[in-house]
Amino acid sequence: MKKITLLTLFALCSQVNYSQINFSENYDNGIPKTGTLDDGYETFYADGDFICDPNNPSIYTNLYEGSIGIARARTPVLTTKQQLTTVITFKYNILDYDTETPFVGDWGTLDVKYSLTGTNNWITVKTFTSADLPSQSSCVGYKFQLPATTFPSDKDIEIAFEWNWKNGDWIFLFDDLSIYQSTASLPNFDKNHLKVYPNPVKDNLSISYNKTITNYSIYDLTGRSIKNETNSSENLTINLEQLNQGTYLLKLNTSTENEVIKFIKE
Repeated sequence: MKKITLLTLFALCSQVNYSQINFSENYDNGIPKTGTLDDGYETFYADGDFICDPNNPSIYTNLYEGSIGIARARTPVLTTKQQLTTVITFKYNILDYDTETPFVGDWGTLDVKYSLTGTNNWITVKTFTSADLPSQSSCVGYKFQLPATTFPSDKDIEIAFEWNWKNGDWIFLFDDLSIYQSTASLPNFDKNHLKVYPNPVKDNLSISYNKTITNYSIYDLTGRSIKNETNSSENLTINLEQLNQGTYLLKLNTSTENEVIKFIKE
C-alpha cells in the first residue's frame, strides 16, 4: 500500500510540474473563423497576394497613413495550468506596399499582450520595435521566450499580437505561429533556505524562503486544484481552516524555481 501511495504522489507531482500551453496555427486554410480577429482594427488578409512561402498561404495586414493604424491577431482561448516558461515562434516579413521590397525605416511596433478570457483587459508583456524585427529579403523565423511568471496559472487566457503603425505604407506578413510552455523542469528550491510549518497543520501554514515567492497552488491527491494565489514576498501564511482533513500537495514558485511539498491537514 505504501508503494502505491508513493507512486501516485510521484505521478501527481509530475502532473503539477508539466501541464502546459501547446498551440500552433499555420494559416494554411486562411484566417481561422474563431479567435483570430477583433472588430475595430485593420483587416488581415489571406488572399495569396502576399505570402511567405509559394506553397503555403500567410496572413498579412497593410498599415499606412490614413488607415486605422492598428492591426491585431489573437489566439483562441488557451488554458494555463502552471507557470512555465512560454516559448513563442513565428515567421514574418515587412514589405513596402508599392514596391513589394523590404521596407526601409521605422515601421512601428509589435506588442504581445494577453487578457483573461471575458475581461477584455489586455496587458502588454513584450514590445518589439522595427530594430528588433527588421524587414528581410524573405520571411524569416523569430523565436522568443517569456518568463514563467508572465501568465497566471490555472486561468483561461487569450494572447494577442498588435501591430502599431508609425511611418510609411507597409505590409506585415505573419505565418507559422507556435506558442508552447517549456516542459523542462525548473530547478527546485534550496532546501537549506525553505521552511514550511507546521506539518501536519490545523489552521495556518507558514512558508519562508530566501527569494520572493511569486505564487502558490494547493492540489488534492487526485490533482484537483484547491487554491491558487499570487504573492510578492519571501514569506506567506496560508489559512487552511476551511480545508477538509487529508493529504495535499503545495506547489511553490519563484521566478526561477519551483517546489512541490506534501502536507497533512488535521
